[in-house]
Amino acid sequence: GGSKTRGRINLAFTGTSDVGSYGAFLRLQYTGKDDSAAASWGYGDVSYANAYAGFFNNVLTVEAGKIKDVWIGSSGFSGFSVLDGKSGAAITFSPITGLAITGAAVIDYSSTTSNTYQVSSDTFLGGVKYTNDSITLDAAYAGYGLITANVSFNGLQNVLIEAEAAIDTDHGLSILADQRVQSDIHIRYTGV
Repeated sequence: GGSKTRGRINLAFTGTSDVGSYGAFLRLQYTGKDDSAAASWGYGDVSYANAYAGFFNNVLTVEAGKIKDVWIGSSGFSGFSVLDGKSGAAITFSPITGLAITGAAVIDYSSTTSNTYQVSSDTFLGGVKYTNDSITLDAAYAGYGLITANVSFNGLQNVLIEAEAAIDTDHGLSILADQRVQSDIHIRYTGV
């Protein structure tokens, strides 16, 4: 009918070695926008295409490509991220279990009119995330003008409480053409 249609093909490869884990991920996605979608069906867009490798028993992980953020994205209902779906390279340092400190360089907002890429403050981003059995805390900032944050608590049986936000700076509003603040609170009780 007149509803949108979405098709996804995910391809993933993972493994481990003596120094850490490694893998690659590719997602092809097609979203039909109207009744003529079937007539124009194609392979779709590449939502993610990346590879990663962990070193020193995954204390250091390097990822490159069109990145799927499993490091510093918020764990809340919306899953806000400064890194997810961006093209570039990221390095994550995990000195203790549950802690991820990520720095990255992305090219999405660094292209010039001559189809080259210019390194600027828009290129760099970073974030930190800590997770244990009861809480998740994360915050990230991207030079292209986006801030994300999340807090999640599941320390009581059958209870989950999450709050997260994505905030566009003045610079981000001109680049992303988004909203100033997007946020949600998610409260769930499953003991009924």
